[in-house]
Amino acid sequence: MISALITTLLKPGQLSQYAILEGPLGLLAALAIGIPLYVCSISSVPIAAGLIYAGFPVGSALVFLMAGPATNAATMGAVRKNLGTKVFLVYILTVIFISLAAGGILNSLGVSVSRSYHAGHVTDSITGLLSIAAGVLLIVGMAWFAFKESPNLRLKSSGKGDTVKLYVEGMNCSKCEMAISRALKELTGILDVSASAGKGAVVIAMDRNSGFDRREAVKTIRELGYDVREGK
Repeated sequence: MISALITTLLKPGQLSQYAILEGPLGLLAALAIGIPLYVCSISSVPIAAGLIYAGFPVGSALVFLMAGPATNAATMGAVRKNLGTKVFLVYILTVIFISLAAGGILNSLGVSVSRSYHAGHVTDSITGLLSIAAGVLLIVGMAWFAFKESPNLRLKSSGKGDTVKLYVEGMNCSKCEMAISRALKELTGILDVSASAGKGAVVIAMDRNSGFDRREAVKTIRELGYDVREGK
């Protein structure tokens, strides 16, 4: 959606008229946008493409592609809290230095970008049927995402025993979800696990008659480097 807004509201190459973006300030601007923004490696690509289409320097777009997925405000807070200030500084300075260096090198190569995209031709070719199909896919996708992000609903629909909900701080990506789910499923008495980074929660479906130990589940999550507070 952000990429679509960029390509709709800005004309091709419009940002190239601002000479200040061609130098170091353009790299720093991309860094300032990318570091605090919560964006994954997949969603950062269309945003960067939209920025380049609008005239953003390719080196600055590369800085955004590297710094955006590498960190965000929530991750920085979690790293500093769990690993300490020293590790946090090494982590964030590494992201800054490498992304700025890569962006500067790319800018120095003088890479040319073709912006011959014609939005009008694409729009004219879309029929009413395709518009309806796109709308249906959007609704289905949003419904599936909502279902996936609702641990209680998903576990309830599976009909698997009682549930325990734990709130996990620092779980902010799909890899975190997978790591926690995989570790918990190895414990005794756990039937299923649903971890949601968006909600910062883990819902455990367990069998009370199979020796499930809540304290062991909390300990397992904490050993992975996350802080846990128990829900009701």
